[in-house]
Amino acid sequence: MRLRAAAPHIIDTDTQDLPASADTWITCVQAMPHMDPSWPDKLFLTLTVEGDDYVVGDSAYLLQSFESVSVPPGSLFIVDPMTPHWLFHPDAVHGQGKPSRWIGLQWELKRTEAVAQCSAIIQRLKGRWRKSPDARYRSWAPSRS
Repeated sequence: MRLRAAAPHIIDTDTQDLPASADTWITCVQAMPHMDPSWPDKLFLTLTVEGDDYVVGDSAYLLQSFESVSVPPGSLFIVDPMTPHWLFHPDAVHGQGKPSRWIGLQWELKRTEAVAQCSAIIQRLKGRWRKSPDARYRSWAPSRS
């Protein structure tokens, strides 16, 4: 899904009325490899709202590919909080520029209901499924009849 670009100063991150029934806003400049063990029964569906040139990855995806996945604004991606994962701006990590801020919306999905919850959120956002580079999530896309 793609969102229209918005000037950084007009993104309203008020937590009283989150867009598309998201659970929280999240933001960072760099999120180096870490885990979030407080959510063992959850997966996170995350939407990049602002943050050009950021990539996301985790240690399980490294078994499939040696690449991180680009997540430009409008991209939805899954994060398993129990797997070491990261989000960063490659140029900034390699000292070739300053990082910009990254802002996203996040939904907490129950592991046992994650596929159905993800599908409902994508429908609510009027998003389109793309083939996932991550084999763990390819089957989540509805089959085309």
